[in-house]
Amino acid sequence: MPPMTGDPDFLRRRRATGIDDRSTSTPLRYKYSCNIMPTMKAAQVVEALGALAHDYRLAIYRALIERGPDGLPAGAIGERIGLSPSLLMFHLRPLQRARLIRQVRAGRHLIYSADFGAMNSLVDFLTDNCCASSSSADCKPNRSSKAATRRKIAA
Repeated sequence: MPPMTGDPDFLRRRRATGIDDRSTSTPLRYKYSCNIMPTMKAAQVVEALGALAHDYRLAIYRALIERGPDGLPAGAIGERIGLSPSLLMFHLRPLQRARLIRQVRAGRHLIYSADFGAMNSLVDFLTDNCCASSSSADCKPNRSSKAATRRKIAA
């Protein structure tokens, strides 16, 4: 039943339950805490993988990952990928809705950066039970990448 226009508490109650206008079922939002996301749920993983399931979006995300936490202005992303501003915004929106990237306004510029907590949670979700019922050492995910080396050095 649609809300009555005279109900001033409708939006407050709706926000408190976590349901927004894009979803009438279970909420897909999660809170950030010091760039570390809680364990992702299957619906969040589906949304994130769906956002990455396009050549341009994957190229945008990889460019932001490569750049690091400083991010890139929208114009620089468009030039690097070869997209017009309107097409770039079209492809940035799904990445933002999936909470894979962040947007910060710096004066007249929009700076986009990858959310590394979300990226790590996505990879952790995908590899959590990898080869759990196999005893083969070849089956385990390869953690000897450059990122793993950087984490060891930082610790």
